[in-house]
Amino acid sequence: MVLQSNGLLRYHTVQGTIRRGQYALWHADWEAGQVLPHYTAIIKETKTGQCWAVDAWIGDTGTNPSITKLGDWYLKDAS
Repeated sequence: MVLQSNGLLRYHTVQGTIRRGQYALWHADWEAGQVLPHYTAIIKETKTGQCWAVDAWIGDTGTNPSITKLGDWYLKDAS
């Protein structure tokens, strides 16, 4: 949203977010095994209409996000 609002997305538009699967997380303040969904941002290529998942959670903090075709990103949890 920040890139788009500053005119830095020339060939894409922000489409919102999508949820995939659920992951069990443990933290001292949560009940053991609390399950939370995983969300990622979606951008759409203006020329082709192809949607892409922009997922920073996959890599280490501070590294570039993973950019994956939306269908491929979403189906990773289906197997």
